[in-house]
Amino acid sequence: MAAIAPQQLSVLSDLVGRWTGLHFPEERYTELERGIRRASKDFGHRHVDQFVQVLLASELTAEQIQMLAWHLTIGETYFLRGKSTFDVLEKEILPELVMQRKGKEQQLRLWSAGCAGGEEPYSMAITVARLLPDIKDWHITILASDINTRSLQKAANGTYGNWSFRDTPDWLRPQFFTAANNDWVIRPQVRKMVTTSYLNLAADPYPSLATNTNAMDIIFCRNVLMYFKPEVMKRVIASLHEALRDGGYLFVAPSEASQELFPQFVRASTRGEIYYRKDIAALREQTRGRAATGARARVSGTAARPVAVPRRAMPAPRPAAPRPAAPRRATRPTTPTRTAVPAEAAAVGPAVPTGDAAALAAAARARAGEGRLNEALGQVEQAIKADKLTPGYHYLYATILEELDRPDDAVKALTSALFLDPGFALAHFLLGNIARRRGRSAEAGKHFRKALELLEGQEADEVLPESEGMTAGKLAEIVRSLLEMEVAR
Repeated sequence: MAAIAPQQLSVLSDLVGRWTGLHFPEERYTELERGIRRASKDFGHRHVDQFVQVLLASELTAEQIQMLAWHLTIGETYFLRGKSTFDVLEKEILPELVMQRKGKEQQLRLWSAGCAGGEEPYSMAITVARLLPDIKDWHITILASDINTRSLQKAANGTYGNWSFRDTPDWLRPQFFTAANNDWVIRPQVRKMVTTSYLNLAADPYPSLATNTNAMDIIFCRNVLMYFKPEVMKRVIASLHEALRDGGYLFVAPSEASQELFPQFVRASTRGEIYYRKDIAALREQTRGRAATGARARVSGTAARPVAVPRRAMPAPRPAAPRPAAPRRATRPTTPTRTAVPAEAAAVGPAVPTGDAAALAAAARARAGEGRLNEALGQVEQAIKADKLTPGYHYLYATILEELDRPDDAVKALTSALFLDPGFALAHFLLGNIARRRGRSAEAGKHFRKALELLEGQEADEVLPESEGMTAGKLAEIVRSLLEMEVAR
């Protein structure tokens, strides 16, 4: 079996980086070659040298890129992997969030970014279920995203062999799984908390209400960043920071933890676990403290030491300023951009005229992005009262209702949006996702196919109204992946 030449691996590394955002420097050429050899059979080539020539000479389709990425990122994982991480989650972070939300907006939003076969997001769901005896009174959202549709299909199926339970406690299987032949199936009360979705962290826009990647309390992105080039890694980290609520937490793998990579976060350490918190006020204070210490050190001639901020000493979270939305098409009346509401107004409460539909909708979008859903709901209702004929307002209303676990009302709002604009692809996309989460596969497929039909009639690089920067081509790629998963069920 002849080895792939280093010169070819160098070119392949560049191509893979352009196609997928994955990074294979020279020290990882062995891993790259192993993945390409695995992929060659799926691509129909008996000899890897033929496959290499095809890769070097051709542009891959979106489906082929997904297939290649799957072979390049195959990872073995298991339930509750990283005991210290889940100890911190169960004994420190979740109890604090539950105490803050109890009797108020009883909602928790978690994201497994790079979920592989689903063991990680289901482990998160199991941890939440163990902590909340009144879980029926809470709205729990756990997003499981990945670039690999095969991995997502495994996660959606929720069926696992014994190897996924290695090094796990004895209580795990009898409490949360049902035996099925030689496999174990996740129980419905856990499965319903987790939603699987295709997302390319390196290429797709997020956070976004359209993909449910906003206002997260906790993000796990473990053993994922190592696949990216440094510039892509920084961009991904910045987007994950923006996807968190102020006061939210990011967990990465120990090998990926470095304060140099996470300057916008406050680093915390509990029970031997290092993780990162988005805390704008604490980071500002920390930066001022370091500047003052550095100034004193320059005067005294001594070196300045980094200032550690204990997790429990951090101030209470406060809302982040809104993010500007992407440009809109002029052909359809849309929800205005977030810049219509000044950052100061978003932080302290709006002084929005009750009849100004555009400003009300902009304020609602900003608050929804921060996780302040009840406030957002009231404002978008006022926007619709002032202007019933803008489809974007009804769509925004639907996204907020869906996050509040009111799918029937969300469907009614989307029906209104489509009555006003039958070509509203994002409305069909959200209807498909709602049906999918309810287990209505045929209905989901109908809406996804309609969305794809509409999207394929637009320019691939056209930014979609209400999408916060997503192009028609990107959404079409996501919809195709979801259709593929529905067919495989």
